Amino acid sequence: MKNVIVTTAYVIVISIAVLLTVNTANAATVAEFQIPFQFFVGEKALPAGVYTVSVDNATNRFDMVSPEAVARVFLAGSTPRRNAVTDTGTLVFYRYGKTYVLRSIWKPGSSSGHNLPGATIEREMTNTAALPEIVSIGATSK
Repeated sequence: MKNVIVTTAYVIVISIAVLLTVNTANAATVAEFQIPFQFFVGEKALPAGVYTVSVDNATNRFDMVSPEAVARVFLAGSTPRRNAVTDTGTLVFYRYGKTYVLRSIWKPGSSSGHNLPGATIEREMTNTAALPEIVSIGATSK
C-alpha cells in the first residue's frame, strides 16, 4: 500500500512539472513597460511600476508581472490588426478622469494585438463620465 501511495505521488509531481514546462514554453514575453499610474486589468487594480508582459497563445492568457503585483487575464475573443508593423510593443489604456483601464496589447514586430475584457469600474465610468481618452505606452525593452 505504501508503494502505491509513493508511486502515485511521484506520478502527480512529474505530471505537474510537465504541465508547467509546457505552459511556460507557450508563453511569449511581449515586452517590458514602465507604467506611471495605477490602472485596472480586468477586475484587478495594479500599482504604477515596471511590468513584464507575456501572452500565452496556447491558453489565450495574458500575464503582467512586476515585483509588486501580478495580474492574469484571459483574453477577449477579438484580435485586432494594424496595417503597419511596429518595432516596439504598446499598451493601450482608456482613461476616465484619474482612472485608467488597460484595453489592448500590441506585440513588438507584429501587426496584431489582443483586446482585453472590460472592467466593472469601466462600465460604471461610462455611465457617469465623458468618452475615455486613449493613452498609449510604448515598451521600454523587448
